[in-house]
Amino acid sequence: MKNKRKFNVLDVFIILFVVCLISFLAVRFTSIDKFKAGEGDIAEYEILVRDIKAVTAEAIPENGEIYDDTGVHLGTIMGKEMRNAEILLQTEDGTYDIVENDNKYDVTVKVTVSGVQKTEGFFFEGKKSYGVGSGIFVEAGNISFQGKVSKMDIIKK
Repeated sequence: MKNKRKFNVLDVFIILFVVCLISFLAVRFTSIDKFKAGEGDIAEYEILVRDIKAVTAEAIPENGEIYDDTGVHLGTIMGKEMRNAEILLQTEDGTYDIVENDNKYDVTVKVTVSGVQKTEGFFFEGKKSYGVGSGIFVEAGNISFQGKVSKMDIIKK
């Protein structure tokens, strides 16, 4: 009597897993990595940095290049706006007032960068995605600071 091997459910799951793995690897290594500097889309975005000292706010270079903590180029600073930081101060009756803090500053840093707009977001250098509300750690010149992306406009090439 011949011993026939039947196709079972476990074989189906193994085949599906292998197909999914191959598909994932193909998409991962072919779609994002094809970005070349100077190609793709342009993004203009703003980073809001809150409650920093005057020395740090003034040291943010205008027209300087910025990078994240992993070395990804985040663009060129096009300008910055400094204003006194606002804090909540509790009054004697228990309510809160918004008052300016003369010793600290809020800075809006305006940046332009090349990248690729995809359905998953805007990829800086085709590698890393940031969007409005994303926390971002920035190295610019001799200083480092942390902020949030507060605005982003994508300009198609």
